[in-house]
Amino acid sequence: MARQLKNAAVFTLYKVVLTTAVLSLFIISTSPSYAQSKIEIAVNNGIVTSYQISQRARFLRLTGFKGDARKEAKKQLINEELQFQEAKRVGFSLPQSAVDRAFGNLAKNNRTTSAVFSRALRQRGVNPKTLKDLIKARILWQEIVRARARAEGQREKQNRDVTSILFNRDGDGENKTVKEYTLEQIVFILNKDASKSKANQRLREVESFRQSNSSCEGAIKNARKLAKSGVVTKSLGRFTPATMTPEIRKAVDNAKDALFTAPKRSVNGIEILAICNTREIVDNSGSDVLNFDISQLSTTELKEKSEKWMGTLRDRAVIRQVN
Repeated sequence: MARQLKNAAVFTLYKVVLTTAVLSLFIISTSPSYAQSKIEIAVNNGIVTSYQISQRARFLRLTGFKGDARKEAKKQLINEELQFQEAKRVGFSLPQSAVDRAFGNLAKNNRTTSAVFSRALRQRGVNPKTLKDLIKARILWQEIVRARARAEGQREKQNRDVTSILFNRDGDGENKTVKEYTLEQIVFILNKDASKSKANQRLREVESFRQSNSSCEGAIKNARKLAKSGVVTKSLGRFTPATMTPEIRKAVDNAKDALFTAPKRSVNGIEILAICNTREIVDNSGSDVLNFDISQLSTTELKEKSEKWMGTLRDRAVIRQVN
């Protein structure tokens, strides 16, 4: 994995360098003006702030971007938030030291040092973290795309379950049985600054919904009928306990045999998870999965898969403009 991340970093940095070479010049100092940051977009349980948007838009203009920089910044940041969430879900991570090294390599390719490169960015009002976050998201996402491509290729060859192949890649090669859950998220939208009485009213609606639905199919159908009332559904997909976040795993465990998890207040509103299907699967994945020859896939194919899977993440996400 370390070697893969290193290779991914080199590939990613090469692309970033092409758009940021202008930053290698010594830049005339200007005084950055930072407006008070506020939450502008809710992305599932994550957020995108006005500060992030203004920083990314400024960085885009600095690299010569033509067009609506704020619109493009929002699009990029929403995608990156989804990519970070997906990386966390599947257990991919990249230490800050690796990000710093990648940033240093970028500075070196621009014939300067990390310190000088950072100072040049700040002089134009761009926090270096803006670029580091971009680098981190691209490296992680590329690894996810490559891993999923390996998993799909292996499935075609051996007809294995994608969940076992991708998410339990550190097994010992022996057959093991694990539980797999299919989860649907149902969100009753509620403004973060809603009054206590409004929140309590919304919570009563959630509890009524939980009590009046006894099947997953019926619950999803009825939730979609409430779309005009601010109810949103999202298919989260299939999970084993090992691939759930600690928060989701705790909620599912506490639900026991119930259809729904307990209501939870989030930045989007009040959320519940419907546990739509539970089954036993054979986890027969071994280290051989990592030997699938990813080079069989062209850069074009990987790009197409990346765009397809990114589109799926966006379609399933709860993305909401805040205020």
